[in-house]
Amino acid sequence: MKKFNWDLFFITCAVLGAIYASHQLFWSENRYQPITKKLKTRIEAGKVQSVVNQLKKKSVDEFTWSGLKKKETFYYNDRIFTTNDSNSILTLEDGGEIKMNPSTLIEIKKQKDINEIQFLKGIAYLTMKSNKKSIVKIRGKKYTLRGKNSTVVLTKKNNVNSLSVIGGTA
Repeated sequence: MKKFNWDLFFITCAVLGAIYASHQLFWSENRYQPITKKLKTRIEAGKVQSVVNQLKKKSVDEFTWSGLKKKETFYYNDRIFTTNDSNSILTLEDGGEIKMNPSTLIEIKKQKDINEIQFLKGIAYLTMKSNKKSIVKIRGKKYTLRGKNSTVVLTKKNNVNSLSVIGGTA
């Protein structure tokens, strides 16, 4: 009679546990917040309207950047980045649009009912469709914007940031 192999049993349990932990960490839509110890479902911020070359996102609770494709959803607290020679157009849930030029990095957050776009690098065009407030954060400084059918350009070159209204009134 053959003896039961405990080593094989423990190795199998460890492998199954690692697979489950990887799934929860990298692929699950429900996120466990270790500080508050609450399970949170991510809230949709918008969709990708178009992409040329590569668009990447990194959620606050993820370790790696993942690619975004046309019509894919991104969520609040995600960082979104266009690589070199890439650009994209993002449609926000409030109807606004963000056009991102190459090597642009932004983070989209929500405070109460107001979108907060943290601009970190590159050139981005923010088009506001409704007369709803938006907050743009550049180098820790917050700018509150409101304008219907208005376009604002955000740039950061050589550590100099600028915010300019190029269409409508904001």
